[in-house]
Amino acid sequence: SDPHGEVNLRNSGDKNYVIVDGRNELGEIGVYHLLRETPRNGIYRHCGQTYRVLDIIRSAGRVQVRPDHTRNETTPFIRKEISVRRLLRSADYPSIKIATVRLEVNEYLMSLTEKTPAGTVVQTWPGAAGTPNHRLPTEGTMVALGEPMERSLRSRLGSRFDAAWSSCERVIASLYPTVSGPCDPQDYSSGVTKLSNGQMALVLYDMAYDGVELTRAAMDHMPQLVATAIRLIAGCKCDTDRGCIRCVQDPRQDHMTSKSATLVCLNALSESMHGLSPVMTDHGYGCDDLLITKQQAFCKRCGAKLTTGAKFCSECAAPTQEQV
Repeated sequence: SDPHGEVNLRNSGDKNYVIVDGRNELGEIGVYHLLRETPRNGIYRHCGQTYRVLDIIRSAGRVQVRPDHTRNETTPFIRKEISVRRLLRSADYPSIKIATVRLEVNEYLMSLTEKTPAGTVVQTWPGAAGTPNHRLPTEGTMVALGEPMERSLRSRLGSRFDAAWSSCERVIASLYPTVSGPCDPQDYSSGVTKLSNGQMALVLYDMAYDGVELTRAAMDHMPQLVATAIRLIAGCKCDTDRGCIRCVQDPRQDHMTSKSATLVCLNALSESMHGLSPVMTDHGYGCDDLLITKQQAFCKRCGAKLTTGAKFCSECAAPTQEQV
């Protein structure tokens, strides 16, 4: 039989975990969905039944659950870190750099909150609690601000800059299918990161392990994406500057968004590209050390993020010597 249909591109770098209720196997789950659906203490629903996650046994690849009759829901707060590893091809404008890049995405659980159907918080569990990280080496397209432009935007927007830059990332990512053609929202994702040289960057990346060149087209179509984002936000008929989920608000988190601040950033991006011919560079297998983000250390035993200088993991108490 043809094995290609059995390969899950999104989880091909990780083993699947088996979800078990006693001796009964409910199914399998990859690490990406495990973080979101079956973190430790989480409420998991399967075939109309409700379960509580008791434990995640990483060595055995098992998620242990038990039946639970609660109507509550649990919501994970997941932190994403994006590390740019290598430039592939870049377009250098005077104020910004647009590039296709090799990168690594690391997602880890910060906390888990349980709420009643009325929205009342029942309990919050801090930390990863042994829930494994989801690591994805992949490729994507990056837009990095030059230092003078970022300084100018921060001076103009003050404390609103970071939220506005994140709004730019979300809006541009949401519009990507307008230039790539129809694609599943799970096929690509996005985020913001700070490079080791201090530059702020937004990144669109493939959700497939090692990348499938899906988001490379964003590099050549970035002027069009930015222009469309400006029209979308400027034309949105929501009443307040905070916007709505159709323009700048994040439907998953309550950020202090601002339509006017986001438009300032987008207009600056548009002006930095308008009528200019960038310097194109094919980097091949080389890399630009100035754009390599610093690697974060994680516990080998439980996957939790390690604090710089700590001697033991804060989650499982494993010694941090020689951990990466």
